[in-house]
Amino acid sequence: MKTVEERLAAVEAAIAGMREEVCSKKFVVKHKNGDGRAALIADNDGSVLCLGDKNGNLGVGLSMGKHGPLLEMYDKKGEPCVGLGVGANGGVLQIGNGKSKARAILCVGDAGPELLLYDANGKVRAKLVITDAVFLSLHDKKTNPRVLLGVLNEGPGVCLVCEDGKMGAGLTVLEKGSALSLRGKDGKLQKTRP
Repeated sequence: MKTVEERLAAVEAAIAGMREEVCSKKFVVKHKNGDGRAALIADNDGSVLCLGDKNGNLGVGLSMGKHGPLLEMYDKKGEPCVGLGVGANGGVLQIGNGKSKARAILCVGDAGPELLLYDANGKVRAKLVITDAVFLSLHDKKTNPRVLLGVLNEGPGVCLVCEDGKMGAGLTVLEKGSALSLRGKDGKLQKTRP
C-alpha cells in the first residue's frame, strides 16, 4: 500500500502534466445519469452560470452582461422569484411571485433609495422614497396616489387626495404651528390653524 506522501506526489505529478488552461464557449456539468445540472456559457453580451435542480429545473442564474451583473433565483416551475442586480444608480433587489411579476422592488433611484410594492396585476400600490426627506405614497387600483405622508426638514405632513387628483384634506405640523386644510363642497380649500 502506498503512503499518503506517495499518493500525494502522484496527484501532484498528474496535475503538473495538465495544461494550465481549458478553453470552451460552454461548459456543462452533468449528473452521473447524464442530466445537466450546471452550465457556464460565454455569449456576445458576457457570461452566464446556470444551476439546476435534480429535475432539470433552473434554480439559480448568475450573469454578467451589457446591463451589469445579475443574480436570479427561480421557483420549482422555473419562474423568476428573486433578482439582485446593479442598476444605473446602484443595487436593485426585485422579489416576484413566481409568475414573472415583480411584487416588490428595492433600488437606489436618482433621488435616493426607493421601495415599490405592486399588486397582483403589476400596478404600483405603495412607494417609499428617502431623500433629504421621507415620502410614502399609497395608490389606488388605477395607480393614482391617494395618501401622501412626508417628513420634511420643516416637519411632518399628511395629505388625502380625492379621485380627481386634488387634495381633499391635509395636515402639517411645523415649528410655526400646525395647519389643517379641508376642501369644501365648493371645491375651495379652507385652512384652519389652532
